[in-house]
Amino acid sequence: KDIWLNEGFASYGEALWEEHLNGSKALFSYMRKEDYGGFSGTLYNPEDNLFSTTVYQKGSWVLHMLRGTVGDSTFFNILKTYYEDFKYKSATTDDFIKVCEKVSGLDLKYFFDQWVYKGTGRPEFEYSWKADPFDGQSSSNAYMIRVNINQIQKDYDLYKSNLRINVKTENGNEEFVVFNDKKNQVFTTTVNSKPVSVTLDEKGWLLKKVKQVDYK
Repeated sequence: KDIWLNEGFASYGEALWEEHLNGSKALFSYMRKEDYGGFSGTLYNPEDNLFSTTVYQKGSWVLHMLRGTVGDSTFFNILKTYYEDFKYKSATTDDFIKVCEKVSGLDLKYFFDQWVYKGTGRPEFEYSWKADPFDGQSSSNAYMIRVNINQIQKDYDLYKSNLRINVKTENGNEEFVVFNDKKNQVFTTTVNSKPVSVTLDEKGWLLKKVKQVDYK
């Protein structure tokens, strides 16, 4: 039932080695190759899929997304604590979750429910955006952006996640991290120059499908 703790960790270890050798761009490139577009069944108790892409590649992605949720420092402290607590022992998914929550100080039940125990797919986002001069002053360089985000997947009602909104402006790029915890959600923020484009999770911290639609 817990085989992903072996094989998912081994697979993400390969990704971390790639990052160590060639930097963060290489990490995200590697993880994109690990996304097969869809995985079969749940990660926990894979039954007939013991040595499938779900166990190896999705298992790797779960660790990558956990890292994106708790941050680098906490993530690597989790790995160190998990090793120290369970070296030469057997561990279960629940054991790993307890370590994650103890080290991070976060309630991560939603995370492991959606990615390990219950969810079989990924969030499918439809989003749109618009930008207006800040405070309605056309002479101002600042703009207010409104981003509408909808989840339309069928396999799982709601995937909650830290979601990075990437804004390309006339003067450079800006990134904002929001917590997406509703199926239909609106986020607003300001940028210092006119926006050119808005994308979601441009680097690739999250298993997802994304479609931009017209703003309504």
